[in-house]
Amino acid sequence: TAYRIARQASRMGNHGMAKELYQSLLTQVASEHFYFWLNSLKEFSHAEQCLTGLQEDDYSSALSCIAESLKSYHKGIASLTAASTPLNPLSFQCGFVKLRIDLLQAFSQLICTCNSLKTSPPPAIATTIAMTSGS
Repeated sequence: TAYRIARQASRMGNHGMAKELYQSLLTQVASEHFYFWLNSLKEFSHAEQCLTGLQEDDYSSALSCIAESLKSYHKGIASLTAASTPLNPLSFQCGFVKLRIDLLQAFSQLICTCNSLKTSPPPAIATTIAMTSGS
């Protein structure tokens, strides 16, 4: 029952509650396979919970939130890989999480690039920006 509630909490975007429920279920599993499966779900919930703290126009905070989320996603993918078996390779799940990691890394690089262009624009437009902003 707690597993179903945790899954529903994840679906509804309440990742903090889902993470706590998955954490509480870790000690009650029957096999190592289920332990790693639940641990990966806990890490993914933590990763998504980190992303809920993103604020518009707060780039430094966004980078730290994304970095924390990526750290949890990497822990989760390691756990998910450990949960796979020859009969149940979890290929789709692993592929999906890898795509999510790639997306977050692209967002992080985009934010860094935008910050770089803002602080030191290319020479061709630097004078125009300086004249427009009055500097």
